[in-house]
Amino acid sequence: MTRLLPLLLVLSGLLLAACSDGNTPAGNGDDKYIPDVSTADGAIDVYSRAIATRNLSLAEMIVLDDEREAVLADFRKNFAQAEKQGITFKLKFLDAQKNEDQFASKVIYNRLKNGEPDGEPEQSWIVFIKTDDGRWKYSRARSRELAARMMNGGNPPGNETPAGNEEPASND
Repeated sequence: MTRLLPLLLVLSGLLLAACSDGNTPAGNGDDKYIPDVSTADGAIDVYSRAIATRNLSLAEMIVLDDEREAVLADFRKNFAQAEKQGITFKLKFLDAQKNEDQFASKVIYNRLKNGEPDGEPEQSWIVFIKTDDGRWKYSRARSRELAARMMNGGNPPGNETPAGNEEPASND
């Protein structure tokens, strides 16, 4: 019986380690990442980590409820495709504009294969909105609207010219 106790302890430890997913990308990595979507910066960090680690559970946290099904279906498909090709992404955010209930930023998606750049970076715009419960969520619809507006020479949110302050037309 005295030999059996140490063996049971070792086996239970191995079983616990095997059942835990804390050290896998699905378990948010080695550092026991704790997502925070109570701030715009926190939501951006969760989004970045979800894309970089192909972690659908993180992606679920930051998508607006009314866009959830379609966005997560695309994430699921894109994550599987990236994993199959051995591709990861590193994101960089530029030209951020924030007001009380919306955060918009240009985002550059750097595609990596084996840790090295693979192709040209892709650029777009991303919008997070503050929900009624105080959490910041990704809005694909608003992101697409902003990207279209920016391609047509528009301004990001928070950088608009206030009504009545337009530049006067020149008569030259």
